[in-house]
Order: sequence, then C-alpha cells, then structure tokens
Amino acid sequence: MGNGLEFFDVLVYAYFAPVIAKLFFPTHDEAVSYLLTFMTFGLAYVARPLGSVVLGAYTDKHGRKASLMLSLSLMMLGTAMMTLMPTYAAIGILGPVGIALSRLLQGFAVGGEVGSSTTFMVEHAPPEKRTFYAAFQYVSQNTAVVTAALAGLILTTRLTPHQLDTWGWRTPFAFGLLVGPLGLYLRRNLVETPDFLAIEPLRSPLLALVTQHWRQLLVLVGIVAMNTAGAYFLNYLPTYAMKALRLPEWVGYTSTLLAGTLSIVVVLAASRIADRFGLIRVMTVTAALHTAIIWPVFRYITTTPSATRLLIGESIITLVRCIYSAPMMVLFARIFPPHTRGIGISFGYSLGILAFGGFAPAIFGWLIAITGSNLAPALYIVGSGVISLVSLYALSRMPSAASQ
Repeated sequence: MGNGLEFFDVLVYAYFAPVIAKLFFPTHDEAVSYLLTFMTFGLAYVARPLGSVVLGAYTDKHGRKASLMLSLSLMMLGTAMMTLMPTYAAIGILGPVGIALSRLLQGFAVGGEVGSSTTFMVEHAPPEKRTFYAAFQYVSQNTAVVTAALAGLILTTRLTPHQLDTWGWRTPFAFGLLVGPLGLYLRRNLVETPDFLAIEPLRSPLLALVTQHWRQLLVLVGIVAMNTAGAYFLNYLPTYAMKALRLPEWVGYTSTLLAGTLSIVVVLAASRIADRFGLIRVMTVTAALHTAIIWPVFRYITTTPSATRLLIGESIITLVRCIYSAPMMVLFARIFPPHTRGIGISFGYSLGILAFGGFAPAIFGWLIAITGSNLAPALYIVGSGVISLVSLYALSRMPSAASQ
C-alpha cells in the first residue's frame, strides 16, 4: 500500500504533463512548455539520491519500520503541495516554483522508500521465498502505473478539456493524499525485521558503504539502467502516443494500463524462474534479448502508427523487461550486508534512476526533436541495455556473486 502510493504520487505527474504544461509552464512554443514540464518531472530524481542517503542511513541506524513511516509522511506533504498549488495564471512564477518544490520533496521521500521497503520484505521473507517477496517491490510500482494510467484514461475521456484544466487534473493527487493515512496506519503496525534486531547499527552506514562496498554500488547503478529506461518510456508513453504518433489520448493511457497490468503478472511468475536458473543468468539473457528487440519493435510501432501496433509492441517490450527486473531487488539485497543494506539499495537505485530515468522523458522528446524521427527513443533504451549487460558481467566476476 505505502510503496504503491508513493510511486503513484510521483508517476501521475507524467501522465498529466500536457495539462500541467499549459497551467504552470505557459510559453509561445508548445515544445518548450513540454520540455520545462518534464524537466520539473526530473527534479524529483535529482532529490532522490539525497533522500536515499539520509533515509537510507536512517533505515540502517533506526530501523526499517521507522524509515518507512518517515518516507510516507514526507510524500504526503509533497503531494498536498501538488494538489493545492495555484496555477501560473493565479499567482505567477510562484506556481511553477511551488510545483518544483513539491517534486523535490516527493523525490526525497521516494529516494529512501525503495531501500527500506525492499530490505523490510527480504529480511522478513523465508529464505526460499526471498526473490518472490522482493518482487512485490515491482508489483507495487506497477500497481501505481496501472492506477495512474487508469486515472488518466478515465479523466481524459470523461471530462471536457475545460473541466480537466480547471479541477480534473488535481483529482489523482487528491486521491493519493486521502489514501495516505491508511498507508501510515498499516506501517505503524508493522513488526521490525529480525536481521535489523540482530545487528549493532554502524555509526556511519554511508562511510562504510563508500569505503567497503563501492564496487557493488557502481554495478548496481549500471544494472538499474536498462529497466529504468524502459520503465520511464512507459511513463512517457501517453505523451509519445499523442504528440509523436498522433494517436488519440486514450491510446497512450490504454497501452500504459495494459503494460502495467502485464508487468504485475510477469514479475511474480519470473521471480520463480530466477530462483531456479540463477539471478544473474536470467537477467543477462533477458537484458541481451531486450536490447536486441528494441529497434525492430520501435520500427513496427512507428512505421504505420496505430493503437493495435502500439499495444502489441509495448507488450513485447514489457514482457522481456519484467523478466529482467523480477530478480533485481533480491540480487541487490544479497550483495550488501544488513549494516549497509538499506542505504546500499536506496543510494545505488536512486543514482541509477537519476542517471537513466529522471530526465528520460525530456531526453526522449529532445531526441525526437533533433532527429525528426519517432524511432529516436530506441537509441537511448538500447544504450542503457548495453550498460546493464556490462554491469552484470562485472558483478558475475565478483566473489560475492558466486552463488547468485
């Protein structure tokens, strides 16, 4: 509940980018408005590494439960700012500044969420089910994708443009804000993990991480690259379908909705496959396959754009990417000891998201603009796949990876 809610609050911004661009970043050039909007989207990912360090260290010093409570409380504050912020027409420059500040706070909160929630699940799981438990990190994230896309689909098809511009776009943020107290209630009643209770917390988990486990940290960032680029293209998909492919608004939202639903099923099934054949082996094979199919799938989608082609193409990409991502979190948990597990996962994952995901929507739009080709986003996703393959090979050469 809590993890899904936090990611819903972060992601829904991207799905309502066309409206936010008009209301908070009005310019004479529509392309510039969109670029400013997605650059502001990326601010959350600038704040994520800072949040991952602060909240990750808090996780390893004060407990997984305490960090989970703090991150959700901060996310609710950022979402409240987004829900209530007056537009540029009402208060001028303070409107977009307020949106930027809310994005920074949301990014800070979610920066510590991944490490603390993943660590909590893995440390509570029976040894033979840790990959399955860790897969719920992505189940909750993709549930957020489905919920946000469903909100976009319903609001854009049921409301008039005037209704959407005046109050409709605020509805998903208000939903996230209202559900927040339930998430806090659930987290307040959690039991701390046995792994944390069994250790003596370090004085500086960050110092131990960067001096003793920096190699694992670097490969973690690289491994995140491919999954992040693909996932954040999914966030960009409603805008891509409407602006680049000239398809109706509902097509992008429907594609995202179906891809997110497929992800939930595939991630859970793939977690069992990874336990049987080895985490690194499964991830390496699927990373290579994903990298190989991106260009031909994009050609299929863009040659004769249609709703059917977009749905088929995105489903193929999502299927392969989710098999890759299913064992990823438990792999990260295994390469860090309990003393630095929270900050290791949080910081490494946040750096990977910042490097390859936070500004990905802006980069996708920029690549299309400078090349004049709707195929251009494929170049970015292919490049990220190569980085992940190299990182997986590097991890496989480390002694700690022998059993993975």
